[in-house]
Amino acid sequence: MNIYLNFRKSLSMVAIIAIVQGCYIDPFRETVYGEGPVIKKAVDTEYFTGIRVSSGIDVFLRQDENLGVVVEADENLHEYIHHEVRNGILIIDTEVNIRQAKSKKVYISLPELREIQISSAGDVEGQGKFTCRKLDISVSSAGDLSLEVEAGEIRVSLSSAGDIRLSGKADSLEARLSSAGDLDALRLKVEKADVAVSSSGNARIFVTRELNARSSSSGDIYYLGNPEIKNIHVSSAGRVKSL
Repeated sequence: MNIYLNFRKSLSMVAIIAIVQGCYIDPFRETVYGEGPVIKKAVDTEYFTGIRVSSGIDVFLRQDENLGVVVEADENLHEYIHHEVRNGILIIDTEVNIRQAKSKKVYISLPELREIQISSAGDVEGQGKFTCRKLDISVSSAGDLSLEVEAGEIRVSLSSAGDIRLSGKADSLEARLSSAGDLDALRLKVEKADVAVSSSGNARIFVTRELNARSSSSGDIYYLGNPEIKNIHVSSAGRVKSL
């Protein structure tokens, strides 16, 4: 029975990843190939405290007292990489399929970080540690995030083969995972954690004081630490296990 469930889980994950990757190249969009030398351009923006990244753009993020955005891309691609601020969120995307680019990167510095949204194979890498009172993270559709953070409260929404790696420490972590989302937070020391995982999601956390965990439909939760278990609910081949 365990072999069958593991096999079914593996097939589900492969299917989801294949669907996500297949949707990344939109057949209804124009395809543009990178040409010319790689050029860096600084861009002016309004003030923002969050970012939204998609369309396979690579973003490098750091906390700094000065706000700054620099786009590094093949010469002909700059006109296709869009950036604008809406309601305090810097949106970075493109309306074309970019192929064979030598670079399609955006470097961002900002004093305060409150929100990160990643989708459609967007990739965000934190450079250095971030200090936040509250941080909301949403990753889906093969998005990828790596971040070191010291925070009061962290909230995570993760789905559709998204991947998050967190380190540092926080007072509390609330995480909701589904559809092959993967959260690696073993290097993020939290006092309280409330984690729900389903549909082949996978969460690995480090919690010291209090844990609420819900796992279903082949979702897995693994935890380090010796927290007080407030509530654990497992169903449909889900698993909650101490490491």
